[in-house]
Amino acid sequence: MIQGDYAIALVNRKGEQEQASDKYNECVLEMYYAPTGSFVMNCPDNALHLLSDENLSESSVLSQFDAIQHVLSIRDNLVFFSGGNIFCYNLQKSAEPRWKAAFNSVESIVPFGRNIAVLEPSGHISLIDITTGNLISAVRSDADKIYTLAKGTLGLFTSEGALIVVDTLLQPLWNFNFAKPISQAPIFTNGNTYLSFDGQNLQGIAPNYYGKTTLASTILSQQAAILAETSQWEKLNTVLDTLLKLEPGNAEAWLFKALQLENTQGKDQERQKAWSEAVRLSVSNPQVTPLILNRYSKAIGAKFVSLLNVSPKTRYPQFFGSKKNLYTVDPAASRLICINAETGELRWTRTLPKMDNSPVISSDDKSLALASGFNLNIFDLSKDGKKVTVQLPGKAFNISLENEAIYISTWNGFLMKLTRPDGRLAWSRKIFSIPFLYARDDSQIIAASLEGNITHLWEGSGQIKQEAGRIQAGISQMAYTDSSVVLATTNNRLVIYDTRHPSKEPLQILMDSPIASLQAFSYQESRYVLVGLANQSLLLYSIAGTPLWKFQGKNSIFSSPFIDEGLAWIDQGNEVVAISLSDGKITRRFSTPGGAGTPFILNRTLFSASSKRLLYGFSL
Repeated sequence: MIQGDYAIALVNRKGEQEQASDKYNECVLEMYYAPTGSFVMNCPDNALHLLSDENLSESSVLSQFDAIQHVLSIRDNLVFFSGGNIFCYNLQKSAEPRWKAAFNSVESIVPFGRNIAVLEPSGHISLIDITTGNLISAVRSDADKIYTLAKGTLGLFTSEGALIVVDTLLQPLWNFNFAKPISQAPIFTNGNTYLSFDGQNLQGIAPNYYGKTTLASTILSQQAAILAETSQWEKLNTVLDTLLKLEPGNAEAWLFKALQLENTQGKDQERQKAWSEAVRLSVSNPQVTPLILNRYSKAIGAKFVSLLNVSPKTRYPQFFGSKKNLYTVDPAASRLICINAETGELRWTRTLPKMDNSPVISSDDKSLALASGFNLNIFDLSKDGKKVTVQLPGKAFNISLENEAIYISTWNGFLMKLTRPDGRLAWSRKIFSIPFLYARDDSQIIAASLEGNITHLWEGSGQIKQEAGRIQAGISQMAYTDSSVVLATTNNRLVIYDTRHPSKEPLQILMDSPIASLQAFSYQESRYVLVGLANQSLLLYSIAGTPLWKFQGKNSIFSSPFIDEGLAWIDQGNEVVAISLSDGKITRRFSTPGGAGTPFILNRTLFSASSKRLLYGFSL
């Protein structure tokens, strides 16, 4: 079969062509299914169309409600993922599925022996019996790719360059770290296995190694540990050079390198690199993770540095908290995670409903509100707390939690008010036909559509109180403080709107870069607006629009500071800094080699997470 840009044809050994119907032109040729002699076409109608290898006539169709992904054939079975289920068909015997197994989402499915291995975005791997669909074994991992290697072994490849090889029950056999991820699937030829890391050079590995003999790098690592323990730094340096040539991603080697540089007054840049590599690479080696992170936290003066129990695909998790509990949501694994705020250790996890690619999340010290699709789930923030589910009239756009009510706006222009804590609907109103932002202002709600229209609503009923004009630009963000609404526009303007005088022309201030973050707050009986720009600068204004100071930042992830007791805390690449609200000067610094995300403060402890799933805790 040949698929071109505009046609599909079958060519026999004599060069004779058979043209397929034009209706298959938008389909994707997935594979050849030998048991029925058919080409499998994955089509936009969410169906697999099987075309005969004799004349391209359609022999059967497998239709689904959702798009079909990860199609493969193992033995006589046709397997694919669609709509939260893996389906298995044996079309020689029946047009009905042999079995189906529920999965929130799937990253890849690979044949493994006489079964299939399923990798989820969370890194969770399941081994499924191909005959029954039953779970044989499961394991949590940091893998973002899986491939079969030698007979009876499965390779788990991580984004940090680690390769963990497991057996037919997913038990680990051996591991090795190349310090960089593979760029494509392994290549198998003449009994050899090759890995590519840059698309140009290949590195061979022993495909039939089952971990029964000790790797040379493991022996050198043991020698290095003895030399480090006895402070033989000169001899250690020679061993480490050899060890890192053999295994560039050996986390223990980088730890010993960091300790050697600490004790021999090595250059700061080299020392920081060694610590950064040790911490980055330890994530894939749970045996050495506690040791490395404990040494690392002491080196940077942290209260603790711990490994977050979140999925590899959840980068820079956002935190919220109450009392002694720190919380974060892991969207890739659909979990709520509770962390001990004193130690950084995991307290418990709670399974959340399946989330789409862009869930809307809001929280306070009592509840977590999570909207995905047309459902809003409100969770009590305890391990076994109650859940309230509310059907929405559209997909959620914004959620805000207040003491006695929850407000939700939708993409199709509805605004809803729910009472707390029961989640009962107080009212629902169609305000606009497009998404909008809103803020509570005593007895009224100020709503601003993304096109710039502003409307005042009665808070008690949701009915329109008055139309308050239009901003001649699109609106991207809104903040509120004490009778003042602050808007960020798509043409780089800051708009300050007085809710007590809606007919008064709002104040507008032109920025020299797009507005990335916006916060309005009161401090020492005065009101301020803190603006974060896309060019990494932070600017503080009085509510009257008077510029007070400008701070030129660098390497911030979201350019959104955390404001606490007269300070604005923000990540700056390899450190978190505190900026005084009085003069815009840095007053404190915390080192975070390897990067960190937006800070969060709870119980006089500053928390920040890196893209490598490290949780930093610093005492204030």
